[in-house]
Amino acid sequence: MKYLTTMLRAPSSKRFSQYSQCLFALPLFTAILIETHVRFISVKHFGIDHLWLSSTPRFVDYFLLIAHLLLQSLPLFLALGFVLRKPPTASRSMLSTLVSLVLGFIIYPLLVYIAAVSSEWFARFNLLSLHFVGLTVAAVLLWSLVHFMNPVRSQLTPSIPTVHSQKLRKLLSTLFSLNSVIVICLFTWAFIISGAFHYHEDPMNNMPINLVFDPVQIVSNPLPFLAYFWQFAIISIVVGVLYLANRYVLIKRVLNGYGVFYFVLASVVFWLLYTPVAGQIVIHLPMTPADFTFIPSENFDVFDSDNYKVSLLFLFLTTPLILAFERQHDVATNAEIAEQKTQAELQLLQQQVNPHFLFNSMNSLYALTLKKSDHAPDFVMHLSNLLRYTVYEGQNSTVKLEQEVQYLQDYIALQKVRLGDRLTIKSHWPKLPQTDEIAPLLFLVILENAFKHGAESQQGNAKVEVSLTVTPSKHKEGEVLVRFECCNSFELDHELTQTENQYSGVGLTNLKQRLAMLYPDRHSYKVLHNCSGQQPAQDWRTVLEITL
Repeated sequence: MKYLTTMLRAPSSKRFSQYSQCLFALPLFTAILIETHVRFISVKHFGIDHLWLSSTPRFVDYFLLIAHLLLQSLPLFLALGFVLRKPPTASRSMLSTLVSLVLGFIIYPLLVYIAAVSSEWFARFNLLSLHFVGLTVAAVLLWSLVHFMNPVRSQLTPSIPTVHSQKLRKLLSTLFSLNSVIVICLFTWAFIISGAFHYHEDPMNNMPINLVFDPVQIVSNPLPFLAYFWQFAIISIVVGVLYLANRYVLIKRVLNGYGVFYFVLASVVFWLLYTPVAGQIVIHLPMTPADFTFIPSENFDVFDSDNYKVSLLFLFLTTPLILAFERQHDVATNAEIAEQKTQAELQLLQQQVNPHFLFNSMNSLYALTLKKSDHAPDFVMHLSNLLRYTVYEGQNSTVKLEQEVQYLQDYIALQKVRLGDRLTIKSHWPKLPQTDEIAPLLFLVILENAFKHGAESQQGNAKVEVSLTVTPSKHKEGEVLVRFECCNSFELDHELTQTENQYSGVGLTNLKQRLAMLYPDRHSYKVLHNCSGQQPAQDWRTVLEITL
C-alpha cells in the first residue's frame, strides 16, 4: 500500500517509469497463458494425465492451471526482475547478472526436469516443461529486442549511449520493421512450401501433401525446387503488393490526406479491381494443374466470392496492424526530434558559458596587469588550464565528477591569485568514485557568483566556503545524490544588489535552463539568506542537489 501511495504521489514521468518496470513480467505471463491453454486443451480433448486434473476439466481448473504455472515460474520472475530492476553498476558486476539468468533459466529448469524424471508423482504434478521454458526465453528475448529498438521505452532498461548502440538499434529497427517482417514471412512461406512440393513426387495430383522439408534432397537436385520457388515467390509478391498498396497508398496517402470517407471509397475500389487481377496472375502460373488453382476459390473463376472474401479479410487484418506500426513510428520520430531539439538547446546554452566566463577572467587579468602584479604569470597559467577544460571537456554531454571538481579547484586557485590575502577560502572535497559523471560547468556559475557578488565587491576581508558531498540516494538503489554548497560573505551596503543578482543574470538563467533539461525532477536549487544566523545578515548560501 505504501508503494502504491508513493507511485500515485510521484510526478507523471516518475509514475511512468515505475509502472513500466512491471512490464518485464508481460512476456513471462504471456508464455504462461499460452502454456495453460495448451495444457487445458490437451487434458480436455486428448485425456493427458495430470495429478489433480480430471479428464473433464472444469472452468475453474483453467485458472488453477494459471496459478500452478505462476507458482512454478516464480524463480523465472525473480531472476528476470532482479536483472531488470537492478542494472549492472560498479557495486554489482555483470557477473552477478549472468549468474541470476543462469540460475533462473538454466539451473532451475534442469533441476525440475531431473526431479520429473526421477519421480513419477512429480512428473504428473510438474507443468514446467522444457518447451515452456523455451517459449518463455523466446518471449523475453523478443520483448528485449523490441524494447532495445524503441528509444521511447529506453528508460525501462539500462542503455548504452554510444554511437555503436545507436547504429545497432537503427539496424535492428530496419530488420524488424513491419515491411521486413512481412517480406520475410512471405518468402519464408514460399521457401518452405517449395521444399514440401519438391519432396513429394507429383504433388499436384497427390493433394493434400505433408509439410516435409529435406535440405539434402534440395541441394542434390535444386532445379525442381527453384522451379517451384519462383512461382510461389510470385504468389508472395502478389500478396505483398496488396499489403504495400494498403499501407503506402490507401493509408498514408488517402487516409492521412483526405480522411476516413475517401479512404473507405478508395479501399473498396482497390479491393474490387485488384482481386481479379491478382487471381488472374496466380492461375496462369505454369505449375497450376487442370483441375484446381492456388487462389482461395481453388477454381478458375477469379470473380468468385471466396477470392473477394479472402482479400477483404487481408485488408481488415493488415489495416489496424499498419496503423499501430505507423503510430509507433510517429511517436519514435517525434521523440527523436524532441531529443535533437533538446541537444541543440543544451549546446547553445553550454556555448554561452564560455564567453561569460572568459569575459570575467579577462577583466581580472586586465586589473592584474595594470597593477603590474607578480601573480599575473600564475594567473595566465591557471586561466589557460581553465579555458582548455572549458573548450574541450565543456563541449561533452557529461564529464567525470572528479574532473569537474578539479576544474573548480583550479578556478579557486585562480581567484586566490587575484584576491590575495584578503580572501579566506574553506573547501571540502571528498574522495570521488571513478564512475559518476555529470554535465560539465554546472557548479561554475554558483562559484562565479560567490566571488563576483561577494568576495570581489567587499572592501575588507572576504570569505567563501565550498563543499561537495556524494551520498547514496534514498529513493533508488544505484543512484547517488551530489550536494554542492557555496557560502559567501557580503558587505551590508551591497545586500540589495546581492539579492537582485542572486536570482537573475545570464549565468543563473543559463544554469536553471540546463538543469531543467538535463535533470528534470532530479535536482534542487536553493538560495539561503543569513545561513550563519548572525545579525545583521552577512552571508548567502547556495545549495544545488543533483541525483545521478
